[in-house]
Amino acid sequence: ENGESPTVNEPIFKIVDGKLRCRYLRNYIDEGHKLQKQSLTKLQIESLDLFDKISNNDDLSVNYDLKADDMVFFNNNRVLHGRTSFEDYENPNQKRYLIRSWIKDRT
Repeated sequence: ENGESPTVNEPIFKIVDGKLRCRYLRNYIDEGHKLQKQSLTKLQIESLDLFDKISNNDDLSVNYDLKADDMVFFNNNRVLHGRTSFEDYENPNQKRYLIRSWIKDRT
């Protein structure tokens, strides 16, 4: 749109104000490389696969179910997070209701 590239080139890890930041979205990385017709190297794939294995290790993660009225906040630069699939109710009064908001740090 508006002549902008459909992809961005961002490192997974970077130091900002002396603090390590991490932002990892494997599916975005894979899709971005497909869109740019730029294959990942064997070493890049192996590295991302290892990062996936480590970050999905049950001994290094926390799992929980959100209940009605629960709130959760994540700093996308410090916490890797995801969600699992779910089945919703047919009844509109019982349907899942989730509000997502992104707060951008402009510093």
